[in-house]
Amino acid sequence: MHKEKSKFYMTSVLWSDQNEIVVYRTLEEFRSLHNQLKKKCAVSNAGPFQRSVRIVPKFKAEKVKRGLQKSYSKSLLRLKPLEEYCMALLSAHPHVSQSSELSQFLLPRPDDLKPEFSQNSIIIMPSEESLGRSSQLKSDASVTQPFVTQMYRCIASYETQDTKNRPFKVEVGEAVDVLIKDKAGWWLVENEAKCLAWFPAPYLESAEADDEEDEDGKSALYVASKNYKSTKIDELSVEIGSVVEVLRKSNDGWWLV
Repeated sequence: MHKEKSKFYMTSVLWSDQNEIVVYRTLEEFRSLHNQLKKKCAVSNAGPFQRSVRIVPKFKAEKVKRGLQKSYSKSLLRLKPLEEYCMALLSAHPHVSQSSELSQFLLPRPDDLKPEFSQNSIIIMPSEESLGRSSQLKSDASVTQPFVTQMYRCIASYETQDTKNRPFKVEVGEAVDVLIKDKAGWWLVENEAKCLAWFPAPYLESAEADDEEDEDGKSALYVASKNYKSTKIDELSVEIGSVVEVLRKSNDGWWLV
């Protein structure tokens, strides 16, 4: 994601409470994490007369080469090495995978929880080819599977550009059809005018399942995107990033948690 003069890599993090949150990190922040882990693990694993054992995965994202993929920027070519690096960290020695440094790196920051943080930015959704996928995977991906669109309703006004760089605005309560749900948190939607655009998932709620959820009495977990201080005895104060269980939703904007 290009925002002003910075380049962020969007990483989807699934926590033990089953909450999936997208965090935004720069290459410099990945590099800083790697250096912290190397320094920490070198001290804890090396004896006075022995060489330290490498338990921190190699950070290959910094030295990518275009090779035959000269049409792609280094930012795109770094996506696959960064993805592999993150997976390697999580499956590494407990000194790495359970380290406070890694937990702090993945912990959502205030900006990560703000739906408007990605506004006025350019988000690049890479193709399989730019990620360096094999030709076999690429050919398989070209075969589309049948799917059923889902109707969602916008819970806050949002304006972006469609796939043809035309203005695309959705008002509160307006319904759109969701065609693709990307794990990064951006969904491909279609409005009544049949225009397509990548839209932030936090701005949408299912228009089909709301009534069923209320009838079945099923609860759902939500992450607070802003601080709120209660003003009445029947209200609840929450801090940004807090996880709450929603027991019942209502159309007036006040939910039972």
